[in-house]
Amino acid sequence: MNRRALLLRTGAALMALGGARGVQAMAMPQDHGAPVLAVLRSREGAPASLLGHMTLADLARLPQRELATELPPYFTPGGILTWRGPLLADVLAAHGALSPYAIRVSSLNGYAADIPDTDLRRFTPLLAWQRDGRPMSIRQRGPLILMYPYDQYPELGEDMRYLNRMVWQVDRVVALYR
Repeated sequence: MNRRALLLRTGAALMALGGARGVQAMAMPQDHGAPVLAVLRSREGAPASLLGHMTLADLARLPQRELATELPPYFTPGGILTWRGPLLADVLAAHGALSPYAIRVSSLNGYAADIPDTDLRRFTPLLAWQRDGRPMSIRQRGPLILMYPYDQYPELGEDMRYLNRMVWQVDRVVALYR
């Protein structure tokens, strides 16, 4: 099942369970005090261990970066958007997760992408919690989106490997070790 179908199913399930409340939950921005991200670490063959949770306020206390970039044409909304948040590497470092060989970034709908450590150094993706100065609701693909600098590196928008690594509705990152 593709990501769009999963998102539609998730929305329908929320409506069925909560009626208007479910729709409201999808449309409302996240509370700055509620945990939005779990940070874990895992060694090959072992279960992941929780390093901690982060709220939007916790993310806002980390060094912030802004990235103005235009997404590839088939993503919406179009045009140049300004994303704000900490670097993914800084989120990991804040929990002592240094030098993993990869990071598994997962979303609310179960989608996951493995980000190689080389991406952290070469492209410095950020874990955006704001788009154009505002926190993002789940309906807006928030509260967190892993964003790459598409305008600075045109190959990112042309290579499906990188497009598949742009995870939205991020709720978990796992530092992977050998």
